[in-house]
Amino acid sequence: DQYTRRKIQVKVFPNSQLGLEQNTAKDVQLGTLDLTLVAINNASIMALPKLLNNTASGNAGGDIIRITQGIVTAPISFGPESLLHSAVHVTAQLQVALGQLLTVRGGVNFKMAANVAVSCSGPIDLRGTAAAPIVFTSDKDDTISGDTNADGAATQPAPGNWLQIHVATSAGASRLEHVLIRYASANSALLQSAQCSARALRVEHSIGDGIPPTDDAG
Repeated sequence: DQYTRRKIQVKVFPNSQLGLEQNTAKDVQLGTLDLTLVAINNASIMALPKLLNNTASGNAGGDIIRITQGIVTAPISFGPESLLHSAVHVTAQLQVALGQLLTVRGGVNFKMAANVAVSCSGPIDLRGTAAAPIVFTSDKDDTISGDTNADGAATQPAPGNWLQIHVATSAGASRLEHVLIRYASANSALLQSAQCSARALRVEHSIGDGIPPTDDAG
């Protein structure tokens, strides 16, 4: 703090003195804790295309990018080269605004926090491959991109850990190919747009219907 004349003071609490990472993340959102030591915190989904080929290691809260602003307000496209360890930790609602387009390439893993959903008023283009699918799973699922919530084996994934992917009728032409959805709630993939196509879409460990029939789905 010598360079700020004590206007800014940083206190470091190592070895989880303030609690587990998922609890301190909530404290940051409430304003009771200033910073948790993840690689990139409080990021916007809109920033991902600008992050390329970065690395991180040894961060106490996890070597991850945490998304706390999830609204897609302009067309964006990104792949695993924009992420750390091919994963992004989504702690805010991921929303594609009407008329905008979210394009995600194969190999991206979305680690979803509790009560978070993907809501698409605009179109999405999620095109993985058999070798490199796009995965949406619980942030407690350590089998995908490691221990995102930095709690070791203290928590295990379970059906209903996060909500769903919802493609509304307004989303128009959308595509989901080689997408894997794990540990979501009922209606894990609610595809209501008549122009939405799904190919090689897999749902595992859902709490209810994986892909429910809808009147508008094509």
